[in-house]
Amino acid sequence: MQERPLDGQKQEQNRFNLGSGLKLLTGNNPGLDTGDVSAVMDALCSGVKDESVFMLEAAAIFIDCILKTTDWKVVTLAGEKLTAMALVSPDGAYCLYPELVAGKASRDPGGNLFRTIYDHITRGTLPPSNEGTYTVIG
Repeated sequence: MQERPLDGQKQEQNRFNLGSGLKLLTGNNPGLDTGDVSAVMDALCSGVKDESVFMLEAAAIFIDCILKTTDWKVVTLAGEKLTAMALVSPDGAYCLYPELVAGKASRDPGGNLFRTIYDHITRGTLPPSNEGTYTVIG
């Protein structure tokens, strides 16, 4: 797989989705401190569970939370079967596709997939990676 910078149009769309998603979260959670990543993650999981947050907005919020708390980066990741926006670990061992994770999260009856992945990344408890390639998580 090959990393490329995220193109300007995709960056702008992601910023728009983040703003829209945060408006949904704060509308449904009065007093939510959007600077408190843990509170945002909790609100995101609740929003996914009750279907008050849409997939693209959920993906953008998730990206923002990861970028605020880790040194992962958002890129376009090009492979044989898929070229898409991805979050990649600084050592290149892991990647995840936020929009695909959002799709899976919407089908998760507990609504906690985002939190589970976020916790594994921030706590350093991801499973061993395959050497020389990205291990896809989520």
